[in-house]
Amino acid sequence: MNEITIIPADAVTVIDSKPMTTSLKIAEIFGKQHKNVIQAIEKLECSQNFGWLNFQLTEYLWKNNLGKEVKSSMYNLTKDGFVFLAMGFKGKTAAQFKETYITAFNRIEETLRQIIIKRNEHLANLAADLHAVIQKKDNELGDAELEFEERVDLYKSERGMWINIASEFSRKTDTHIVHNPDYQPSPPVLMTKEQDVRRKAAIERRYGKPIMMEKHS
Repeated sequence: MNEITIIPADAVTVIDSKPMTTSLKIAEIFGKQHKNVIQAIEKLECSQNFGWLNFQLTEYLWKNNLGKEVKSSMYNLTKDGFVFLAMGFKGKTAAQFKETYITAFNRIEETLRQIIIKRNEHLANLAADLHAVIQKKDNELGDAELEFEERVDLYKSERGMWINIASEFSRKTDTHIVHNPDYQPSPPVLMTKEQDVRRKAAIERRYGKPIMMEKHS
């Protein structure tokens, strides 16, 4: 039975929410020159679409012998990209590294899957809590609307009662009733015909125009 081959913990990392490795790591682990790995990737006979999806050309910085930072090209590879490239790596050691590499990819994929599951559960709980709050507010609003309607009905009933009382009082005492057409929570104003005539005259002197008064039959 073959021994388990160890690769660096950062051989596979998460890039753009996907488990990926780099051409630099592949060169390091498989003991190849990086420029040869780059050449191998660029010579792969895969479709253009597969290449776009699984081999991302990027750059990295490194220091040369003079201590100066230099920018060079490298590739980020998905699991499928790595498998496609590694098929060309032969030998017992290469096979062991490929197996360990694929295991590392699978481990990261499972970790990401668990993260997504927990995130979705959390979002579902938040949605349920939000729905409960909305439902509670809807119920409270419905209760408030019902209470308002009941108060309006009560006001209409009381207003009608006061109008009936005032009309009956006017009929029995031969007085004139002045009703406020707007909202009037208090009882109507009662005055005698003589008081009503004086009020009308005062308004005409101030505003220069008559107002219509309610007449008795």
